[in-house]
Amino acid sequence: MGLLCNGLADRREPAFGRGNNQDPELFVLEKLFESSTDLTITNLVKFAEALKLDTTSFQACLDNKQMVARIREDTVDAGVAGLAGTPSFVLGRSSEGKITGVVIEGAKPYSIFDAEVKRLLKSENVWLRAGALRGLAETEASGVRDLLIAAAAADQPALARQEALVQLRLHR
Repeated sequence: MGLLCNGLADRREPAFGRGNNQDPELFVLEKLFESSTDLTITNLVKFAEALKLDTTSFQACLDNKQMVARIREDTVDAGVAGLAGTPSFVLGRSSEGKITGVVIEGAKPYSIFDAEVKRLLKSENVWLRAGALRGLAETEASGVRDLLIAAAAADQPALARQEALVQLRLHR
């Protein structure tokens, strides 16, 4: 949901959040937070220039109606699911506006995520466990492969074991 808090957000987020594979990373976020009360399209283009981004591509991304539609859809989905904070994370599943799992809203330290993921991976609810494995695999973060290998062990519940095996095949 990123910058979707105010009027011009649906034009801003594609360029900074998903902009033509431009990856300005934390510097952009710092710049945006420093100027959070002055995030006009004009200023965003100035930020792009200061970051030495390809401003033609950046402007095209700002104007990309397909990306704007995807972001609006994400915003509606988040609202239906009851998510209001930015960023918001669902550890588990979200389907048809219902969340099964854990919601973490706002900027939280890694330790919060780590504790919740470990708790989910030990959950008696094998659907939550399988969902956590799928979500972890999609992050492709370091250490995830080891968690998937452990979850694929014969002593694990069948659903979690199967999900781990699928994710190991998909994310070689």
